[in-house]
Amino acid sequence: MKMTAKMRKAMNKKLYAMGTEYYTKIPLQHIFDILEENDFIVVQEDGAPFSGILCGDESRTTFKLQCKGEYVDNAELYLSWYKMQSGRYEINPYIT
Repeated sequence: MKMTAKMRKAMNKKLYAMGTEYYTKIPLQHIFDILEENDFIVVQEDGAPFSGILCGDESRTTFKLQCKGEYVDNAELYLSWYKMQSGRYEINPYIT
């Protein structure tokens, strides 16, 4: 399955807005909800819905996506985070 440029742009607009705020924890579910509004889900390597934790004060990762049971060939969710001295997180999520 291919993600269209229109879909990517719509989701990235909402994800970008999340990056303009600071959080007491990484808002992973909110990020996933934005994708689910557009029929996309984040999956693990085995194809099951993502179930895990993010570790570390500073890191980045990518997540595979599915839409209606099919892997998305041309896009992934990218997420980086940084825990500031205040204890709040700065995040940068977007669809590549």
